[in-house]
Amino acid sequence: MTEEIIPRKIKFTPGDFPRHWLRNSPLYTHFCNTFTLLFPGAESFFLRSVRPFLSDCPPEFRENIKKFMIQETNHSRVHLQLISVLKNQGYRVDEFLNFYSFLLFDVLEKILGDRMNLSLTAGFEHFTAMFAELALKGNLLENGDPDLIAVFKWHCLEELNHKSVAYDVLVQSGISYPERALGMSIALFLFSTFTGLGVFQFLFQDESIDWTENFQEFGRFMTLGGVGESILRRYLEYFNPDFHPENHDTSDLMSRTIFELKDSLIPY
Repeated sequence: MTEEIIPRKIKFTPGDFPRHWLRNSPLYTHFCNTFTLLFPGAESFFLRSVRPFLSDCPPEFRENIKKFMIQETNHSRVHLQLISVLKNQGYRVDEFLNFYSFLLFDVLEKILGDRMNLSLTAGFEHFTAMFAELALKGNLLENGDPDLIAVFKWHCLEELNHKSVAYDVLVQSGISYPERALGMSIALFLFSTFTGLGVFQFLFQDESIDWTENFQEFGRFMTLGGVGESILRRYLEYFNPDFHPENHDTSDLMSRTIFELKDSLIPY
C-alpha cells in the first residue's frame, strides 16, 4: 500500500515570466512548458480512470484516493493558469491541445475501456514519478524563475507522494500482468509522441533559438550522469512481475524538497 497522501497547495500568483525561464534554455523551458500543456487533460483522465474501481478498494484506502484526486485537481488548476500566461506570451497552443484532447480522450479513452484506461493511468503515473525523481535528484529544476521552479518542484513532490495510488487500485481490481504491460507500452508511445510534438511546436514558434545548440544540449542532458540509462532502467522496472512503486524509496528526496519549499507550501 502507498504511504499517506498529503495534499498541499503552493503559493503562486500567475504573472508574466521570462520566455526561457529555466536555465535560460529554450530546450529545458519548453520541456516544462509541454508538461504544463499535457497535465490538466491527463490528470482529469487519471481521475476518471480510477473512479470506476473505487468499490474494489478497502475503505481505508479510499481516503488516500480522495487525497490523490485533490492533489491532481490542484495541479491542473495551477497549470491552466500557466497555459494562459503562455498564450499571452504569443505561443499558439490551442491546435496542439485540441488534437491531444481529441485523440486521447474522445477516441482512445472510449475505445480502450475501463480496465485498460486504469492500466494506462498506472503506466503514466510511473512516468511522472520517474521524471519527478530525475528532476529533483538531478537538480534539473535550478537556475531559473524562482516561482515557476517552486511550482514544478511542488508538482514533483506530490507525484512522488502519490506514485503508488493508481498502481494499488490496479492491483486491488485484479488487472492482469498482460493488461498492465500493455497499458505501459501504450503509455510509452503516447508520452513520447505528445512530449516530442509539444516541445517541437514550442521550439518552432521560438524564433530566437539555435537548433544546433538545442540538439547538442539534448545530447548532453541524456548523457549527463547517465540520465538516458537511468530512464531506460526505471522504465523497464515496471515490467518486473514483482514491481511495486514503493520498492523504489524516495522518502529522503521528498523530505529534502519539503524543506526547500517550506516557505511556499500551504497545508490543504
